[in-house]
Amino acid sequence: MRDLKRNQRKMHYSLYIEQENESDFDVLDTVAKYSAPVEFKASLTAGKSDSGDSPFGKDISYDRIISTVNKDLPITETSLIWYGTEPVLLEDGSADPSSADYKVAAALLDGLDGIRIAIKRIAKSNVPKDDKKDDVTEDNGNKEDNSDSSGDDLEDW
Repeated sequence: MRDLKRNQRKMHYSLYIEQENESDFDVLDTVAKYSAPVEFKASLTAGKSDSGDSPFGKDISYDRIISTVNKDLPITETSLIWYGTEPVLLEDGSADPSSADYKVAAALLDGLDGIRIAIKRIAKSNVPKDDKKDDVTEDNGNKEDNSDSSGDDLEDW
């Protein structure tokens, strides 16, 4: 009963590779780069337990725990995790970090028979990045095109 197949969930992980500098002059233009996502299966808890029985300590904030007997899994503290969504790839084949669902929250707990990984949910914006569709509303059966939305774009803030 260490790692039942029926308890395993399909997830993806991506490993941190390096930081790329978009500009030769500004150090603040560095962007984290991640490897291509790799699929794996492991058990995933339904939610966080209380701090009284937390194996990762009282000060670690995490949402779920991944547990597996696959000790060869190369996930580290800088890895990203996808569960429930498919990873988005960039043009160079690397993972888009903004599409990840979870990040690793603490150092892995390595036991005799398996590992446990604390993961923290990454907050995502509900506003789509490319909202170029036409806004169509119905008013008494007539369709009205409101594609000129000059004042409600979030980039104008």
